[in-house]
Amino acid sequence: MTAQNDRLHRRASVFTLALAALLSTLCPTIGSAASISKQTWEEFQFGYGSPSDWAFACQSCVPSAAGNSTFASAPPWTFSGPGTLVVADAFLLVDVFAVYDNNHLLGTTSKAAGSGSCGSDPAFCLSQPGDSTGTFTLGSGNHSITILHTEGIPGAGYFEVLNAGAAAPEPNTQYTLLGAGLICLSRLRRRIRT
Repeated sequence: MTAQNDRLHRRASVFTLALAALLSTLCPTIGSAASISKQTWEEFQFGYGSPSDWAFACQSCVPSAAGNSTFASAPPWTFSGPGTLVVADAFLLVDVFAVYDNNHLLGTTSKAAGSGSCGSDPAFCLSQPGDSTGTFTLGSGNHSITILHTEGIPGAGYFEVLNAGAAAPEPNTQYTLLGAGLICLSRLRRRIRT
């Protein structure tokens, strides 16, 4: 093998390893089904005969009177990048939650008043004394949020992700990067053979 072919072969090997590293970081995010909206209140449900006190997708939720929320999909709720997670109880002021990211406890929401109601508007509930709320700062990386109801009665609550960083690349972007990488690899290998 000539010195030039040897250099081209090493470049191809390095490029192949770099492409493999890129794909290993992109592939887990392709088609992420439980991705959540950022800057939107998501309503979840807890209790009501579920096998545990873990929050789940709304099945019989009452929409927010303010129209400022959507029904959360099935947990875990995922997103990528830094942000601030806000969790608020709604309706009766009796519930407390433990909030987890990637199965690690972030913390619990504040102690609930134990009586009274704030209605179904999460923004209004957040501002009410005695409502159980929590604000959690999340760093960069992938997040997988789950919420455990630790005190109170069956009901519904809300969460929202604020100031979130860039979302994971869309699948089409990932496929474009994969295609470009494969084309470059093909051309580099062709140069080695000639």
